Amino acid sequence: MRIHITIESLECAGAEKSLITFLNLIDYSIHTVDLQLITKGGPLEKMVPAEVHVLSELEYVAKCRTSAGAMLKENLSMGSDRIRYSMLIRHPKADNRRKARYFWQTAAKHIPINQQHYDVAIAYSQGIPTFYAAEKVRANSKLAWVNVSYELNKKETQFQRVFYEKMNQVIAVSESAKEIFSSNQLIDPEKIVIFEDILDAGLIRSLAAEASPKLKGNVKIVTIGRLARQKGYDRLIETAAILKNKQIDFDWYVLGKGPLEIEIKDMAKEYGVNDNIHFLGVKDNPYPYLKQADVYVQTSSFEGYGIAIAEARTLGVPVVTTPFDAVHQQMRHMKNGVISAFEPEKLAEDISKLINNKELRQHISIAQINETSVDGDLKQKVNDLLEQKGGYSVEKNTIPIN
Repeated sequence: MRIHITIESLECAGAEKSLITFLNLIDYSIHTVDLQLITKGGPLEKMVPAEVHVLSELEYVAKCRTSAGAMLKENLSMGSDRIRYSMLIRHPKADNRRKARYFWQTAAKHIPINQQHYDVAIAYSQGIPTFYAAEKVRANSKLAWVNVSYELNKKETQFQRVFYEKMNQVIAVSESAKEIFSSNQLIDPEKIVIFEDILDAGLIRSLAAEASPKLKGNVKIVTIGRLARQKGYDRLIETAAILKNKQIDFDWYVLGKGPLEIEIKDMAKEYGVNDNIHFLGVKDNPYPYLKQADVYVQTSSFEGYGIAIAEARTLGVPVVTTPFDAVHQQMRHMKNGVISAFEPEKLAEDISKLINNKELRQHISIAQINETSVDGDLKQKVNDLLEQKGGYSVEKNTIPIN
């Protein structure tokens, strides 16, 4: 089978990590894979299996790397649309969903249809990859991944419906992601199935064994995630301030980058915890840092699944998390972690309890290691999905971490 997969980039985010695992589970003796990156240059590109053919960057996107003036001189239409897009995204309410629409409305006519015919086309995330797979790829069957809590307003729903109507299936990474996506009424609910975000436990543990700088601190807390609103970094900083007031000696390491970096760092100074919180940026291999943590903390307001939590579980790092929509898909309170609250006071209380209870940390760590070392049939399930064997009911085909 010939397969086409589209994703926006291979930065160090959840969907991108999931895709790397997915690619490594494909049987290349029977499948040929072309990978289209909307934007190249991400750190995870080096982890793409050698068997995958990475297609050239889209010409329009490549030209956008030049100045608007240079684009106008070379191609008036392209340059004008690039400028129009730049103006549109300055709107104060231009969130990621709206930005994706603006991009497609201005760029689609400059992006040619891929002339190769495929058996299966996969959009491995929402927005631009889904628009591209729907309109620019020829395939017998098309699948669209939904790996976040994808709730759309009326205008975005109207715009996106035409793309999802071209999909044979929508793959949600959790039951909660499925429910939220279904509420948009973009596609027949019978076409929405669950295929949990996947991680290769063996690969993560191998990468975690690589050398890295030693983290300092009596108690080391780690959080991984884009510095964006949904990740709840304002909550994280307030929690850190409460811990400091409790006289807890801790160092909190944040791995990630994003649009709120300056705002979050300023807030850390304002709350007097800038000496306790260390912003390490994006790491190509975050696992040696994660492995050193005494506690992993997730402060998100919402998640489609929670890849970083799954990574912490894989390494046996006790987790304290907010009760976001999909959390129960992988977390059991006081069994394999602590499901706390959105309030910083309660988060600080639960983090303190876990820090001070060594037996509970050990109990949770053992449970995590045991439950993330199952499902040897994952490779077969991935290839069955690609071959569309047998339909995929929610009850029988949810796929846990390998």
